[in-house]
Amino acid sequence: AGAPDVTVFFDESAYNEGGHRIDAGKAPMPWRYRAWQPGDCYQPVGADRPMKLKELFHRARVPSWDRRDWPMVLCEDRIVWSRRFGVAQWAMAGPRSRHIVDVREQGE
Repeated sequence: AGAPDVTVFFDESAYNEGGHRIDAGKAPMPWRYRAWQPGDCYQPVGADRPMKLKELFHRARVPSWDRRDWPMVLCEDRIVWSRRFGVAQWAMAGPRSRHIVDVREQGE
């Protein structure tokens, strides 16, 4: 599997709602990138519970051949961000966030 094309933007400006904004205080560096692995689970912003990526893929009708190289960003062993499904609830930036990081895919 190739390395995912993910770009990380550091934004020291005021909090802006929306996007793929992560509170770097809640999810401290260093981060690592990897592709999806069977059994991966996290709670995207807006979800009422943690969900397996496989379930999210199924709901979003992502073909199995597109899943193999699905990019994700992790802090230690916790998923911080995933393509299409966004930021994890626990790492989401809010109005009191001081160090905000914006994660986007290349070309997004």
